[in-house]
Amino acid sequence: MRFYVTLPRPAATIRLAGLLAILALLPLRSPAASTSPLAPGGAAPGSDTATAAARRGPFATMFWTWQDKEIENPDVLLAELRDLKGAGFDGLFVMPRATRYQLFDPEMTAAVKVASEACRREGIAFIWGPDPRFGAHHVVTQTGYGAEVLLTGRDFMAKTAPAGSADPERALLNEARVDAQGRFSLRYNYPARRDTHMLTEVSLWFDPVGVDRVFAYQRQDGRVRAASVRDVTAQHRFFINRALNYVEVFGRLDLPPGEWWVVAFPRFRTNMFAFDSPEHERLMLGLLDHYHAEGIRFDGLWWDEPGYYLQFGQYVISERIYRDFAAKYGYDLRANLAALLLPLNNDRHLRVRQDYFQLVMDYVFGAEQRAWRHGEKLFGPLRMGIHHNWHSLPDNLYHGSADYWRGVDSVDAGYTDDSGFEGYFTGSLERKLEQVSYLVQAASLGRFSRSKQAFYNRWGVNYGPEVPAYFNDLMPLFSNQWLQHSYGSTGAIGGGRNFGPGFPDHVTWPLLPGWIEKTRRVHAITGYRLPVAEVAVVYPLSTFATGREPANDGLINRVNRLVGAMPAAGVQADAISEDFFADATFRAGRLIVRGQAYQAVLLPGASVVTARCLAMIERLQAAGFPLHFIDTVPQRTVDGRALQLAAKPAFAIGDAAALITSVAALGLPSPVTQLPGAYVTAIRGDGATMFVLVMPITPGETVSGELRCEGRAVPVPPTKELAIFEVGPAGVQRRL
Repeated sequence: MRFYVTLPRPAATIRLAGLLAILALLPLRSPAASTSPLAPGGAAPGSDTATAAARRGPFATMFWTWQDKEIENPDVLLAELRDLKGAGFDGLFVMPRATRYQLFDPEMTAAVKVASEACRREGIAFIWGPDPRFGAHHVVTQTGYGAEVLLTGRDFMAKTAPAGSADPERALLNEARVDAQGRFSLRYNYPARRDTHMLTEVSLWFDPVGVDRVFAYQRQDGRVRAASVRDVTAQHRFFINRALNYVEVFGRLDLPPGEWWVVAFPRFRTNMFAFDSPEHERLMLGLLDHYHAEGIRFDGLWWDEPGYYLQFGQYVISERIYRDFAAKYGYDLRANLAALLLPLNNDRHLRVRQDYFQLVMDYVFGAEQRAWRHGEKLFGPLRMGIHHNWHSLPDNLYHGSADYWRGVDSVDAGYTDDSGFEGYFTGSLERKLEQVSYLVQAASLGRFSRSKQAFYNRWGVNYGPEVPAYFNDLMPLFSNQWLQHSYGSTGAIGGGRNFGPGFPDHVTWPLLPGWIEKTRRVHAITGYRLPVAEVAVVYPLSTFATGREPANDGLINRVNRLVGAMPAAGVQADAISEDFFADATFRAGRLIVRGQAYQAVLLPGASVVTARCLAMIERLQAAGFPLHFIDTVPQRTVDGRALQLAAKPAFAIGDAAALITSVAALGLPSPVTQLPGAYVTAIRGDGATMFVLVMPITPGETVSGELRCEGRAVPVPPTKELAIFEVGPAGVQRRL
């Protein structure tokens, strides 16, 4: 099918010219901005040099969301830009939100050009968000279809097993027992609305269209007998109740004697962008061509947590996915759909689940990477963001973005976020460690990225000044730069999803310039080089891909807790993926991952591993390399091979305080030692200089004492905030 981009109508072309004429007459520089040049290195604002300098960073970045008023009125848009510049922001991640205008609308294009030109003159990096989901209405209209999905749960959002379930995983499985007459019935409640700020239409819709497969099976010793699974699709009936928003798969089956159970895979059309569709992708690339033809220039592009918006029990599907699956793996996914839901006693489900989720990531990461590549052909070097952790990692399997390390080649830096950062203040020590793990992940991803930078999306819903003040001090330990959230609406038109007041309406808006200034002071000291990492913590992605909730949810919390415990124990660590580990080289007693050398490795929760991962484990064991299994040792490969490794877990992840002690007891290599009650990181400076950064784990508490950096004593006087020490040939001095 041929694709096209909606071009501006003559009236819109006239409007664009008028907007640019107005822009030329409007002063942009505010008094506050004129006294504080934003462009690093003395570059003159208004020059391409200034914009290039802003792109290099560091810059204080803000999400800037556009509603109708910014798109329709250049005065409003430029006034907000003055406000942002006056606060000290020199990088803007811009996207539509809570607006009636979709990406392909000529008025949207006109506003993009106004903002692009204004930012370029002022030395502000303009990073535009043509996320394909914002273009979904146009794309679905032009192609006649959206993404399709198999909804397998009784309820759309059911993810928590009932209390006291003997088998929590089975409690979440929507299965029906076949009665004595051979009859069965399965109900699937689909939502009348699923609000999302990423769609111009405000909500997802689901249109039931049929059933891909129905399977009957028997159980033995709590697992499904693989030999019993049979396709009974031809014997099912399908009932759609649009009034009550449910479908029913039912029928009467001709089965041998015994106890039988049934699962089904009803299919639904949606209004979502289909990352697996070449037609959808061509339309979005055409939009970039249109921007280029209009003379618009960008410093970067960004997609906001790209993926399918699917969670537990929701599987994106299409005829192309079936074809691609067969071409890539050599077997039929449709005939093996039961393995996505059922734990088979021959372990065949491990292979099917691993292959399926890898294919979905091919689509999401591949589309993002191709958009970046195409953008750079048109506009020159671009930043590309942002983070792939939409929800927790188990949800992101269905979303198509769970392996953040695979995704690092689709973005220019290490990007992460976490649910509202005020949770750090109200949560337990376990929750604190889990939350700080995302800062470690950002630095780790940044190490393997093109720019070697790390960014953290700092956002919350209900918080006061104490929360961002603390995080403004905490983030420099991991050289995580700002992604401040957000200027403009955080809601959706009529939607039930709102993330608190945006700036400038939030009470912390007047405080931002001071925090930005402190961040720049830190950068002047450390250069925001990424922290030292001598230990690798391997995320057990195969275990996640082959497992199910709620076990997966508990596992990700424990792994994140371990990662967050590393700086609390004074250990300098990276988080890496199972594939990064498997593809590493072993040389001179070091594990080399994409040029980064590690002296020890921790493998938490890795009950299922790939054959390649197993080969690296065995090689390191044979060499006597410090390899520590946490919680469990590998039990099986993805291909179902049972393992009996000559190893035991070093410890189990549990109570946070005990966890920090357990990590410290491993004697892991680190240039710095622990300071009780504090996170400690180390950043190499020039020559023999090392910067040691200290931050209390608990907000408001005072830490003090003495730690050591490469054998040298570093006294830490009482502090409730970030402290930075320079350790070098001239001795130890406090820099902040």
